[in-house]
Amino acid sequence: HFGANPAFELPTLPIKIALWRWSLAGEIGPVPTLGRFEFPLMAGIEAGQLLLTPSALIPRSQVAWAALLVTPGVSWVPLDWLAVTARAGTTVAFVQPTFELDGLGPILVPSRIGVRAYLGVEFRVPLIMKTD
Repeated sequence: HFGANPAFELPTLPIKIALWRWSLAGEIGPVPTLGRFEFPLMAGIEAGQLLLTPSALIPRSQVAWAALLVTPGVSWVPLDWLAVTARAGTTVAFVQPTFELDGLGPILVPSRIGVRAYLGVEFRVPLIMKTD
């Protein structure tokens, strides 16, 4: 995952500040099916980094990020190699970094619990395993 938020302004600064986030996630869980529909019940862990730019203004502009993910969903699989997936879930942060500027105090405090929604297209490659 890679994400960016629109830049925001602070009244006391002449420039905009932008928040970027990159992360890697792993999830596992059962995927019940009903015909061409799948219902993934996934849970996992995400880890990455939050970055504020311009970094010259913010002494601690890069901080580690980690969270627990719980993201159930539904997928429609019209072809064996193609699926349309919608998922909604919750993130629970293991760390809650605060970004501060000297003289201004905290400028960003990420929440401990968040909500996410995904809508996407999956291209699938079947794995064929021989059992001899």
